[in-house]
Amino acid sequence: SQPIEVASGVSASLRPRIALDNQDNPIVIFAQNANPSKLYKTNLNNNVFEPIVILNSASPITNSAYGPEISFIDDLIYVCYEDENEGIFLLKSSDGGVNFSDSIRVDNINNFAILPNIDIKTDLNPVVSFTRINSNWSQVSQVVSNSVDGGQTFLPDVSASVITPNQPCECCFSKVVSEGNIQVSIFRNNENNIRNFYASVSYDGGQSFIDYLEIDLLDWNINACPDAGADAYLKNGKLFISYRSGSLGSNRVFVARVDINSLSVEQVTPVDESLSSTMSQKYPDIAGDENNVGVVWMDNRSMLNDCFFSYSIDGFDSWSTPVYISDSSLMVNFVEPDVAYRNNKFHFVYRNQNQNIILYRTAELVNTSSINEVVFNLEISDSKIKFHGSMNYQLFDVSGKLLHNGFENTLDISRLSKGFYILKTPNSVHKFVKE
Repeated sequence: SQPIEVASGVSASLRPRIALDNQDNPIVIFAQNANPSKLYKTNLNNNVFEPIVILNSASPITNSAYGPEISFIDDLIYVCYEDENEGIFLLKSSDGGVNFSDSIRVDNINNFAILPNIDIKTDLNPVVSFTRINSNWSQVSQVVSNSVDGGQTFLPDVSASVITPNQPCECCFSKVVSEGNIQVSIFRNNENNIRNFYASVSYDGGQSFIDYLEIDLLDWNINACPDAGADAYLKNGKLFISYRSGSLGSNRVFVARVDINSLSVEQVTPVDESLSSTMSQKYPDIAGDENNVGVVWMDNRSMLNDCFFSYSIDGFDSWSTPVYISDSSLMVNFVEPDVAYRNNKFHFVYRNQNQNIILYRTAELVNTSSINEVVFNLEISDSKIKFHGSMNYQLFDVSGKLLHNGFENTLDISRLSKGFYILKTPNSVHKFVKE
């Protein structure tokens, strides 16, 4: 869709986050980097975002790498944030973001609590993860705190990192996801400056964490915290994760799929295979379901920072070529993207850094199950694929073997055997059946 302005001016300073109400209308929260800082929200109404509203007396700590986080189911929305006085707080809305509660303290005062993250459990109660540190930052722990009364109060936090080697990275935020009684805390560990991501698993609703696995085995050796957490969601026992690693030289965004039942990493891949050595990717976020998965991030391939989107329609088996979310023709920096997903549609927010403008747009997946329909500007029949204009393409069989590639306006597929095929273009990936 065409971009819609969410907010502009000094208030639209940092890191927008997006949620959806039960009609799939977006609510966007964002912070102002001031003294004191402020937290704002706005809702889309009749294709226009309403005037921004300050969320009570919240004074969130925010920068481009971390800040207030949001989780939503239907009209239930939770926001968690770290206050400038080093406490973790929660805001709740039961009406799709129209009204929010006063701030609710999450952490019990015991050492410093920083870098919160949030998920909504199956029973609609919130679970919050955050980092515990002592006064000189020599002891670091990733913890999880659960509510059983709709976020009015929280149980004492439980360490998710006590079972993992050494201790967590000190300033990379964790991510908590839940499904039924399973809760997973994903965090970057620090084992003698090897900083890989771990997933620590609870099977009893966060009362104890007894299993863990190492998600990325890239062994990023860095002697200072890279200030880069992961994003993830859990769906029917599958954990879908996006994260950043500099282990291969350039900072790259990776995606991983983990089977929680067998505690096995099924797939890890860079989201963009063509990344050059001079590019640096950061701030990945992920959203989707079991089949349709989308990842957004920021990188500098056009000399300025732009925001990108890549998607899979087969649950991670193949990924599209990166698509610009932002307008690369403008000589400005676009930063800090976020993504939400529901009903075959991805919703994006991101920020024009030079002009302090937050923007919103969507991308909708079109059904590609029928071989004879027109999708993504392609005409596919049993004998040929017709592009709307000449286009680079790659054709793969179902095993991933490259069959053809080139630059044409028509691809002859009359000699292909019956079966499933995957076609990649610069801006899309298509699955089709040759009858």
